[in-house]
Amino acid sequence: FDRASALWVGSRDAVAKGAPAPKHSATTTFNQNILSTLRQHKVISGDGPPKGDDATKANAFIRKATEAVERYEAVDLQGKRPATSAEQSQIMDRLLIKSVFVDKMWPWDDVKVPVASLTEEQKKSRDYIIPIDQIGQKTIASYVSYYKTYGGNPKKLSDVALAKQLSERITKAEAARRLGASDQEVGRIILGVGE
Repeated sequence: FDRASALWVGSRDAVAKGAPAPKHSATTTFNQNILSTLRQHKVISGDGPPKGDDATKANAFIRKATEAVERYEAVDLQGKRPATSAEQSQIMDRLLIKSVFVDKMWPWDDVKVPVASLTEEQKKSRDYIIPIDQIGQKTIASYVSYYKTYGGNPKKLSDVALAKQLSERITKAEAARRLGASDQEVGRIILGVGE
């Protein structure tokens, strides 16, 4: 409070002496904060306005972040005040945490992509995975159970052996689930329908 008061007094005195009012802080817009966050997490590159694929990712993420912040303001804050920049940052961080990996030919080429930066068209592709070591054991067990119930287990493999055999399908099914696929679509992936 003392600093703010001193800045205000200094500004008032300077203006009284004929000087233009000084600018005490630089404000950034919500979109600038989002672009900065996306660059920090290496989702987009460059310093200027994003171009090409980076622009597509940034626009999709901005849209999701805006929806999430508006929902937070309406539901959690009950419309009493706008979200602070710290609250907006927490919302963006939650969106960035929910990620999938672009499935490449070699494991070390997999690129992490926030779900919120994907377009609807990109979400429908089967080019995304969640690495098996990032899927919880209960989730893996539920996929194995689903396969055993609806797909069978003709060789009577153990759950661990079956999970290894199904690991590629599990990684794709979990990515599809996180991207909003229906339970029916996730089931088709586990059962290998259309392979």
